Amino acid sequence: MIPDDPTSLPQPPVSPETSEGVPVKSRPPTSSPLRPYASLNAERLKITGLGHWDPVLYLEGEPDLAMACLEPDVLLYGGSPPLFEVPSLAREDPAEIAALARKWDRNGLLYLKDSYDDQVTPRDALRVFNCYKNESCDRQIGDRRARNFRERALRGPSVGLPCGPALLGLCIDPKVSTFRICVTDRKDFYHQLLARPRKAAHNALFPPIPESKLAGTTALAQLHKRRAEAAALRGKPGDRGFGLLVSDRPVIACFQATCQGDHLGVEIATAAHRCLLKQHGLLKDHQEIRSNEPFPCGGTFEGLVIDDYYSISTEDVRLPPSEATSVDCLRAATSAYAGSSLLGSTEKDIVGADKAKVAGAEIDSTPSTRSLGVVPAGAPCAKRLSLASLTLSLAALPKTTDALHSCLLGGWVSALLYRRPLMSIFSHSFRLFPAGLMDPDNPKVIPLPRPVADELAVCAALAPLAVADLAAPWDPQVYATDSSDDRAAIVSAKAPDSLTPLLWRSSDRKGAAAKLLSRAQALLLKADPSFEEFDGGVNAKGPLALDSALWAEAPVTSCPRPVGFRFHFLQVGGTSRYIQDALAARGWIVGPLLDPAFSPHYDLCDDVFFRWLSHLLEAGKLDSILLSAPVPTFSSVLASVFSRGLSKLTEDRADYDLEIYGLESALVNDLALTLDWKVEAVWTWARQKHINCHETGAFKRLCFMKAHRSIPSRFASMIDSNVARCAISKGRSPSSALSLELRQIGAVSVAYGLFGALPFCPTRLMPADAPSREAPLAQPVPGAPLHASVPVETLAALPRLRRWTSNWVRLVLRTCAWQPPLPADRYSGLPALLYRPPPVDFDSSLGFPGEGTLEMCHDRTSEALGPFLKDEAVTEQAFARSCSEDVDLTNALLARYGRALYESGRPYNHYAETVNAVASRFPKIRRLLQPAWDVAFQWQRMEPHIHHQAMPWQVLLALVTSALLWGWVDVAGVLALAWGGLARIGEVFAAFRCDLVLPSDVQFTVDYILMAVRDPKTRNSAARHQALRLDQPQLMRVVELAFKTRHRQQKLWQYAPATFRSRFAKLVEAFDLNSFKDNNMRPLDLGSMRAGGATWLLHATENGEFVRRRGRWLNARIMEIYIQEVSSVLFLSKLQDHVADKVLAVMRLFPSMLEQAEVFMQFGFPPTTWFSLTAVGRAFGPV
Repeated sequence: MIPDDPTSLPQPPVSPETSEGVPVKSRPPTSSPLRPYASLNAERLKITGLGHWDPVLYLEGEPDLAMACLEPDVLLYGGSPPLFEVPSLAREDPAEIAALARKWDRNGLLYLKDSYDDQVTPRDALRVFNCYKNESCDRQIGDRRARNFRERALRGPSVGLPCGPALLGLCIDPKVSTFRICVTDRKDFYHQLLARPRKAAHNALFPPIPESKLAGTTALAQLHKRRAEAAALRGKPGDRGFGLLVSDRPVIACFQATCQGDHLGVEIATAAHRCLLKQHGLLKDHQEIRSNEPFPCGGTFEGLVIDDYYSISTEDVRLPPSEATSVDCLRAATSAYAGSSLLGSTEKDIVGADKAKVAGAEIDSTPSTRSLGVVPAGAPCAKRLSLASLTLSLAALPKTTDALHSCLLGGWVSALLYRRPLMSIFSHSFRLFPAGLMDPDNPKVIPLPRPVADELAVCAALAPLAVADLAAPWDPQVYATDSSDDRAAIVSAKAPDSLTPLLWRSSDRKGAAAKLLSRAQALLLKADPSFEEFDGGVNAKGPLALDSALWAEAPVTSCPRPVGFRFHFLQVGGTSRYIQDALAARGWIVGPLLDPAFSPHYDLCDDVFFRWLSHLLEAGKLDSILLSAPVPTFSSVLASVFSRGLSKLTEDRADYDLEIYGLESALVNDLALTLDWKVEAVWTWARQKHINCHETGAFKRLCFMKAHRSIPSRFASMIDSNVARCAISKGRSPSSALSLELRQIGAVSVAYGLFGALPFCPTRLMPADAPSREAPLAQPVPGAPLHASVPVETLAALPRLRRWTSNWVRLVLRTCAWQPPLPADRYSGLPALLYRPPPVDFDSSLGFPGEGTLEMCHDRTSEALGPFLKDEAVTEQAFARSCSEDVDLTNALLARYGRALYESGRPYNHYAETVNAVASRFPKIRRLLQPAWDVAFQWQRMEPHIHHQAMPWQVLLALVTSALLWGWVDVAGVLALAWGGLARIGEVFAAFRCDLVLPSDVQFTVDYILMAVRDPKTRNSAARHQALRLDQPQLMRVVELAFKTRHRQQKLWQYAPATFRSRFAKLVEAFDLNSFKDNNMRPLDLGSMRAGGATWLLHATENGEFVRRRGRWLNARIMEIYIQEVSSVLFLSKLQDHVADKVLAVMRLFPSMLEQAEVFMQFGFPPTTWFSLTAVGRAFGPV
């Protein structure tokens, strides 16, 4: 039974009357445009949909919505709606319900069931009422609030619906072009969408009606058939109650289509409609307009608003409308609708018009308006003028009502979305009365103060100007404004023609509510350049968050309901809820029990169900899943295991799941760093203001500067104040300090046709920051800009990020080659889901993989010290006693032991590990072993700790040949200079062109190359000023080729040392010289060039002193460490035959490759093309 409830719609609490509030007589309950809603009258309802189009077939890309369509109970989360927020069902008229059911049946929209057992409660039933359409008919609306409240809200494609203001990114030259607009909609679209039985069963009406009232209906015959089939399965072939005679048994009427009032109706309708059009080649990624994505570039644009499809193309004025691209898109859409039997209102279709209403915006590109040089876009002219007339009439009155004033402001806010600077007109109007005390059904008369009336009159007078000009050209300059407490500056830079429109279109022009910075924040902003502002609207939590971001906003009196499918635990199979209840009691979010016993759609063999489960796992919406049902006695234990695992998982995620969303754009940051900025204006403020007011005033000065040019334009200006950006973009601010600035900006923008966009740029990168602080402008970052290697559309589409995230994104994009997304990228997030951080940080005392513990290593070195102590007549007990009582003796023994190891040729690490072992065994003397470590320091100075494999000259020439072939000219030059000049590789990396003297620099008066060494390694024990010399003719030609044209202030190696190591490794790997495990030889490294050059020079001169001086070694002992005559000679002979043959074959090509490279350099061919040119040329044979 449903108890009587006097409320039919939600009734807000009635506020007590105030001294100025007088109740107004309520309107009569008649169906009229002023009173559009009325109780159910089935005769007036107009229903044309047949419920024949199944949206599930078009929801493959939306697994959540597909599963919600098949089985709505999967959306239940356990919440119950408040009684005052659900419709009353007690006053429903059974006769009207029966009439409505018969009307549904005529269109195939009626579904019958026997009871409400498949619903949580009969209160969740649907209440249908009339909505005024015209004098002859009404629309059908379903009040489904009770069931809507019990279901989770799902995020769907409605977040990107391209409403009217989204069309302001269109641009046209009115002299030569016009818009061709096509619009079509589907008639009664919601009622054409089929609701499958499980979905239809939740569109149930109340009260039940006797079968006799539905005699002869198709739905009743289908119900009898289902009853008979169910009875046959139960083994009861005969059932007199299900015979041909119609009884008075009550049945429940259900709506077998998508109900207008279903909270998921817009998501399902939009997603299925969008998929249908995409399958027919429409709504292409580079043409579709989406409000949550950057505006597309090109000449053809498409959009979808639930059931309305539109296409707009920019065409030559001489082209007939029938030949426009937009008309072709409309024909394709009409063909798609015909193939799916989707009805449309062809009489309302717009085909190739130059003036039309699209998604609420009226676009006028008729010849008369284009002749004026404008193409306006805004709220329909008739609406604006009617609103202005009503507003002027109201402004002349001394009083108004709260409901009327609220409706009036709502209409103006909707109209001014197309010209947001006019929002600054309203200030007092928004504070006329407390909005929370308004009751729309009981309006109250309130005084109308003159400041409010003045604002309304000004807005009405400016109504004709509340439009955007789509003919306003793009400003080729990009601007930036910034301000400090004393000074402000404006800078500009020339940007590529295609970049300015993209920057303007991708900027946020809607604004947001942002408070002025507090005094502490303002001081922090002034003192800390890395201070980062936050935007509550931008910094939304990611999809994996388990906090308030998962809950939809609701009135204070309501309980929030979860958004989307996000579960800690999900059980598939079994009818027992023991483990789910146990986990829910521990506070975890558990999903519904998924078993075919509850729904036929909970079957793992069902494609939609399996795809939905896979989607939950891929998207990180599900933490754990159980695919078998436990017995009740084991449930508590298993639940505790799951709970411990989930607790650990949640704690781990809290450590590494960092907030990444912020305000910074990769495209804006790149432009700020790479464009060539110049100062436009610098000035000093007359008086001190809040820093946010100064930032807003700086943009106002830019608007004044552009107004002097008297040219309407759309321009982008970077700004580093999020408060100022939000206020200017929104058009108004609750701050009185900002309101004056905003009104001046609005006045000059509307008067001179200025349409500004304000992309956010952080202070650390702000180009205008330096002149505002009396500092010179920074030079552009050298190298190719990021937008030259990565598509600008991709950069613009990246989400706004925090400072640290933005820096990482830029580093990755600069160091990695751009690769467009691939189909397999859908799985790129899986490794992150499977990642589990280690339980403890790395402990080196436990040893590295493959090694023993540190204690084992110390034990081995301590054992080696025993024989030495025995030779010195010192027992181990005496040594241990000296460590505790006489540290000087300990240091003396360790020092003598170290010198003995050095003299015997033992490696350095034997001594170092021995000292560490002693310090580990006796921790209190760890800091007293400095004399022992002094011996280790001297050892490292006298002998390098790494013995490099000498590089033979044959290998050098092979590597140089390959480097020239690949276009790595600077790599070839460094190889020749380091090997032939016996240079340490770090000396070459540190050298500038001014340190290098080539024969061509002195008109070939010398036949050698000199390079001054900056900060020589032996400057404290040898000559302070050192130079290396290269005199091998062929290597000299390579160095000339690589560095001759380099500027004097440029480094010889302009990249990071790691880049050279990487390229060196690739060269070595190309010849299979990167591993010699079978030959017991060390692999080649950067130190091999100095050792190889010294070895070759000793073979060529047989003069050790000459080689020592060339290599700048202090003595012959150190030089002998580098010179490895035997290993160099035997190097090639130890290689495998095919490796040695490859090295020698390429080595023989060195002379011809060098000549070819000199020819390429002479004719100016870029080195990146040398490989391709050589591959198709005949300079020498294939390598």
